[in-house]
Amino acid sequence: MKLLKRLSDGKWYSGEKLGEASGVSRTAIWKKLKKLEAFGLEVESSRGRGYRLAIPVDLLDKEVIAHEAGFPESNLYLFPQIDSTNQWLLDQIKTGLNNPVVCMAEYQSSGRGRRGRTWVSPFGVNLYFSLSYLFKGGISSLSGLSLAVGVVVSEVLESYGYMDIKLKWPNDLFWQDKKLSGVLIEVAGDLTEHCWVVVGIGLNINMGACTASSDINQPWSDLNMLSNHFGVDQPTRNELLSQLISALFVLLENFEKNKFGSYRERWMKRDYFDSLKVEAYEGGKKITGSARGVDSHGHLLIESKGVIKSFGGSDVSLRGGSE
Repeated sequence: MKLLKRLSDGKWYSGEKLGEASGVSRTAIWKKLKKLEAFGLEVESSRGRGYRLAIPVDLLDKEVIAHEAGFPESNLYLFPQIDSTNQWLLDQIKTGLNNPVVCMAEYQSSGRGRRGRTWVSPFGVNLYFSLSYLFKGGISSLSGLSLAVGVVVSEVLESYGYMDIKLKWPNDLFWQDKKLSGVLIEVAGDLTEHCWVVVGIGLNINMGACTASSDINQPWSDLNMLSNHFGVDQPTRNELLSQLISALFVLLENFEKNKFGSYRERWMKRDYFDSLKVEAYEGGKKITGSARGVDSHGHLLIESKGVIKSFGGSDVSLRGGSE
């Protein structure tokens, strides 16, 4: 990380100066640079000039985030690399954990999305973070939480001028039919009374700056695209993450009392499938109809053959249908 911090501004540095700053030989610097490339960072070299990152990296800073979010620094954990921020919190819950806690990472080797899918997590270009919170009402009090999280994330982004963000039931944010962000909710502990909720979020910031974008098997968008489209200044990763943490903990602190009903109308205004033909798959069975939003519990509503049906199971898959 010392080497990366020095190179993060994208300027040229000689191998000798990098070695002095890191306390290692020039040969060792070359080996460390190869490790950076393994994370998907492109390192350029030039005889007489030295080394630089092809694209500067906006590194996360725990102290800055704690200050801007108004959150205890002792409850923030920042890792250069990790398997999964969600999994780290779930593991810590087993051994005892303060409430609440945020886990952030520059790189995930095993980032995951809903239903075991992989979340591609290259180093330093996006946001990968998870929040843990202890709910007293059990799992039954969490209905619609992933949808409410989507509302809050989209509202924070809208405050920066990023408009037309759509929410795809139950946990994705889209812009112009391309995935921008995903939410993964996992639960641990006593599911009938006191239970831990882990809210994981992946948000594409500058995915186009790295080769890992080719590993994504569906259309994607990032804030860099939105910034160019709307002509707005892109916030730093530290600033944006601070705002998201602050807004999400307001949500978590009030969700047990307010439930999803207080977020329903805000979600409906951003419904990705609003009134469109859709196909839902539940337990291997296909249901075709027109999307009718969600109910006060966050359950998906589909009108099929004149009857509106409700779907709330975690095994439901939804996609646009044919006319």
